[in-house]
Order: sequence, then structure tokens, then C-alpha cells
Amino acid sequence: MSQWLLRKFSVVFLLFMFLAAGCSDSATSPNNENNEEEPDPQPTPDNPLDGFVTVAPGVALHYLDFGGTGEALLLLTGLGNSANVFRDFAPLLTDHYRVRALTRRGFGRSSKPASGYDRQTLAEDIRVFLDSIGVSTVHLIGHSLAGDEMSRFAADHPNRVGKLVYLDAAYDRSVTPDSTPGWTQPPLPTAGDRASRSAFGAYLTGILGVEFPSEEIAATTVVAADGSVVDFVTPQWIGDSLAAGVESPPYADVMATALGIYAVPQTPADIAPWLTPSSPDWSAAETYLATVVGPAQEADRMKFDGEVQNSSLLEYDGAYHYVFLWDADQVATAVIGFLGGN
Repeated sequence: MSQWLLRKFSVVFLLFMFLAAGCSDSATSPNNENNEEEPDPQPTPDNPLDGFVTVAPGVALHYLDFGGTGEALLLLTGLGNSANVFRDFAPLLTDHYRVRALTRRGFGRSSKPASGYDRQTLAEDIRVFLDSIGVSTVHLIGHSLAGDEMSRFAADHPNRVGKLVYLDAAYDRSVTPDSTPGWTQPPLPTAGDRASRSAFGAYLTGILGVEFPSEEIAATTVVAADGSVVDFVTPQWIGDSLAAGVESPPYADVMATALGIYAVPQTPADIAPWLTPSSPDWSAAETYLATVVGPAQEADRMKFDGEVQNSSLLEYDGAYHYVFLWDADQVATAVIGFLGGN
């Protein structure tokens, strides 16, 4: 699955099929205590505090509280990620907003129940979370798959939303290509790539074009006794359940003012960073980019801009899908300007 398809179905999750299946008794994962707990009232941007909120019987969601002052702002992750993916981006917003980041059910340290991966339930998780922390109205900023949950939440709870920012997230995932060429598959991780979490992080940088915070790698992977990465903490069936629950976004019911930030690929390396002009597939990839990827993404942008009543677009040519990690300062400045931060 290429990065442009990840814009539809999102991120690191594509690698599940490439890692060793299952975990041995010696494997360890992040602490999944999932106990509801009150966060310390003094979080700081560089030292966010962990919290858990129970949103349904047996389902607790993990979140990070980055502190800050001003209106409430909630960061929502793409598929495969945890709240930790925002550790470098969130502090850029805390001078203007009270910033938190949420890990959806099934990922990171959040509970992994057998059901609840449809968009309506995921949007309801957001509502219960906000109720639990005493937030009535919130600005939502979501990456990739989070666009589905944001749109559903905004349509179902219009009075709870300030503004919406879609970080390469405003796509209609119910529309997919019939097939994709082989060059869109990233190189498999070698034993060396999986030797440690830091090595695996470097591998992800090579195929995604951006560097994840180390805390994100730790929160989403399982390691063996020798420290090698053997799996993700999220079983593949959860990703399958999320893919099965896609819906055409209810843009016409979104009343909030919304900004769609898009990473617009200019070369094959923008959607497949492992490719170079000397790669055998470069020419074919250029043709595919021009005739399939480009038109498909343009259609998604026009759908968003045409159906969301109060929408605007911001396009970054040559940016990677993780646009908030590609150029955190530039994106944060744009977000603050859109939201009206002083």
C-alpha cells in the first residue's frame, strides 16, 4: 500500500503483515493498565501527562495532556498511531490552546475491545471523553483516518465543535482503486531493521519520509526479550474492522468551519520515499502519479471543498502524508492562524 493510499486508509498499520506473526512469551509491550486515573493538574508541553478515561464498559482510552492555555484543542491520530505521535507537534500549539491528544480504542495503551470500530462508535468515544474531562466545546485536529471520526462527530454533535483541521485527512475512503502496482509496496523490514525499536524507527523514516518520536515507537510496538521488534501492539483484525467500517464522509452535515490541509505529491518519492530517479519503477510511477493518484486526490479535495459549507484548503506541494511531522513549524503556524490564536 503506497503513501497515497495511506491517505485513505493510513499509516504504519500496513506493516503488520510484514512483521513476525504473534509474540512469544518473552515479548513485552507497553504498559496497558487501562485504569482510569486523574492526570496531574500541572502538565507541561515538554512533559505531557498520561491519563485514561473510561468511555464504555471495559474500554478505557489513553490520552496525553500537554497543558497550555486557551480554548480546548484535541489532536486525533491516524490509523496505527497513538497520542505519542504528536509529542513534537503539540507543544507548538500550547501558547494558544489547552492541548490534549487521544489514542482511539484498539491502539497504543488504549483498550482493545472486540467491537466498536465503526465510525459512529469512534465519534461517540470522543464525546464521552470530552464529557469526562469537562470540555463542552473543542477544536478538533485530526490526521489521516481521524478525518472520518471528525466528520462524523461534527455532524452528530455540531454544538460541541469549534473548528476542524484535517491533516491530510479529508478523503472519501469508501472510494478505492481496483488495484495498485507492485512498486507501491515498501521494502520489507530486515532483521537488522527489527533489531531494536530505534532501528525500526529508522526503517519507518525510510519508508514514510518523517521521523516518529521515540515514545510513539515504544507505544505501538512489541519487543522480545532481546529488544527486537516482533509485532505491533494492535492485532491486525482491528485494522480490518476499521477498514470494513468505512463510510462516505457526511460533509454536507458538517456545520463547523473546516480547514483541509493536503500533502500534494509532486514526484514518486513523495508517495514512496524509498524510490529514486534511478529506481526501475520510477518512470512507471511518474505515469501512475499523473494519471491515477493526482486525479484521485484532486477529486477528494474538490469533494471536501464543495460539500463542507465553511471549508478552505491549504495545499503543500511535495509534503509527506505525515504533514505535521514533515514541517511541524509551518503547519502549526497555519493551524494557529486558522483557529484564530493570538
